[in-house]
Amino acid sequence: MMWRSRLAYAAILLAALGLYLFENGAGTRVLLVFLLVLPLVSALVLYLPRGAAAAALALPASLRRGAEAAGTLTVKNTGALPLWRWRAVLTLENRMTGERSSVSCGGFLAARAERTLPLTLCAAHCGALAVSLDALSALDPLGLFSRPLRVSARASVPILPKRHPLSLTLGESADALFDAQTYSTQKPGYDPSEIFRIRAYAPGDPIRQIHWKLTEKTGKTLVRDLGLPVVARILLLTETTSAPRAPLTPEGMDAQLDLLASLCDALLRRETEHTVGWYDARQDAWLSQEVRAPADLPVLWTRLLDAPIAAEGERAAARFLACHAVCPYAHVAVLAPAPEEEGAALARGSRVTWLSPAGEALALAGAESVDVLPYSPAALARGELQFEL
Repeated sequence: MMWRSRLAYAAILLAALGLYLFENGAGTRVLLVFLLVLPLVSALVLYLPRGAAAAALALPASLRRGAEAAGTLTVKNTGALPLWRWRAVLTLENRMTGERSSVSCGGFLAARAERTLPLTLCAAHCGALAVSLDALSALDPLGLFSRPLRVSARASVPILPKRHPLSLTLGESADALFDAQTYSTQKPGYDPSEIFRIRAYAPGDPIRQIHWKLTEKTGKTLVRDLGLPVVARILLLTETTSAPRAPLTPEGMDAQLDLLASLCDALLRRETEHTVGWYDARQDAWLSQEVRAPADLPVLWTRLLDAPIAAEGERAAARFLACHAVCPYAHVAVLAPAPEEEGAALARGSRVTWLSPAGEALALAGAESVDVLPYSPAALARGELQFEL
C-alpha cells in the first residue's frame, strides 16, 4: 500500500529533522538534504519514458460451484527500464447474482520481462464469473508515487451447476394445434412436403422416393429422404426474474439450475432433443438454445449463466408468450420458484408442467390444466427425484 510507504518515509524524515534540531552538524544537514532530494529522484525514475506494458488473463474452461480452481495473470514489460514496483487490481463479478469482490497483486518486473502470478478462483453461486484488470499502476522505487499504465485484460468463466441423477419418464405429449413448421436437421422422416436430403439410390430404397427429374438430368439414380417434422419438442423454460410472492435468490437459482442440468442430462441419455429458454434482462431479450447433443451444453451454460437475476420485470413465461403468438412446443416444462397465471396461456395446445420447490408450488398452483410437480432441492441432491414429463 502506498500510504504505508508514505507514512514510513514521513516518520524517517521527522526523525532526521529532530536529529538536525538537536545536533546541527554537517552530517545531519547532509542527511536531511539527502532525504529531501531522494523522493524527487525516485519520482524522476518513475516518470522516465518507458515502453508499453501488457497483461493477459488465463482462466479455466469452467468452474464448479463451491470448488476452487486456478487461473493466472501475466504482466509483461516491453520497455528498456524495469518496473521497480507495480500493482494490479482485479475485479471479480458474478454476472448472474451481481456479487463483486476485488484482489490486488504486484511486485518487481525487470526490463523486457514478464511475470505470471497465480489466481485462486472460487464462487459460492452459479453464474458467469467475469474477471477484469481495471487498474495497473507503476510505483517509484520508494513507493511514494504511482503512475497509471494503460493496460486492461478481461476474461470470463462459467460457474456450472451440479448435476444429480434423477428418474425421468417421458409421457404422451399433447397434440399441437397446428402443422409443424420445424424439421429435424439430424434425421430423415416421413413428411413429403419437406426434403431432408438428396442422395444416391441404395438397394432397398422405396421406388416412390426416387427423384425422377434429377435422375434423368444427372444420369444417376437419386432418391430424396423426406423431412421429419418436430412436433413433440420439449421446452425447458427457466425463470430468471424475481417476484414479490416468488423471490428468486442466488441459493434458489442454484437449486433451479441444478435441476435444469440434471434434466438436460436425463433427456440426452434418452436421445431426446430439447430447447432451453430464458429471459435475459441485461439484453432485454428472450433467448433460447437447442440441445441436441452433449456438445451443445457448454454453449448453453455460457449464454444462460451470463443472464442476471432481475429484481423486477417480466417473468420468463410472459416474455415467451409475448414473442410467440402460438406455442411451438408440444410440452413446456417451467422451472420457477412458483407457478404463475401465464401457465394457463402456455397450456393452449401444449402440455405444461411446472417444476417448483415443494410447498410453494402446491400453495400457488392456479390453473387446472397445468401439472405442478413440486420438488425438494435436498431430494435432488440425494438422487431421489422421480419426474414424468
